[in-house]
Amino acid sequence: MNIVLFFLNSLIRRGKKQKVVVFLLNFVLFLKIKSQFRYGVVRLLTTLLFRIVPLLGFFNKSLSGRKYKIPCFLTAKKACGIGLRWLIKNSNLRSEKTFSLKLVGEFNDVLQGKSKTVRQRKEHHLLAFENKQYLYLARKKKKKGKGKRRFLL
Repeated sequence: MNIVLFFLNSLIRRGKKQKVVVFLLNFVLFLKIKSQFRYGVVRLLTTLLFRIVPLLGFFNKSLSGRKYKIPCFLTAKKACGIGLRWLIKNSNLRSEKTFSLKLVGEFNDVLQGKSKTVRQRKEHHLLAFENKQYLYLARKKKKKGKGKRRFLL
């Protein structure tokens, strides 16, 4: 999986690919200026992804009128998509002028560990471990035609 293309495609909205490429180039230039840019872009993006990507996800199951969030492990592609969605949403909420500066600010906060995205990941994992008790509902009945799901133990 090419991380730069995955990051680029997650930024694209309404087919504005040229605009996103300019954002990404400005993002790399601002990173060179603001931080110590010792490694390549790919290595920086992988460290970013490892810090924001959730390992666990949920699927909903309703029994007798109640909805339960049952935790399960995510595939790498789906987890990266969720993490990048969180990153883009939280960088849009920042107060810098351009989107490239917002991304750089969020990136620096993620590397320092004080970003909203990192907190959101921790809350997500905490909720998954709180809902661990509902795993018996997932193992009770399996429908045919569904793919395998890996559950927490």
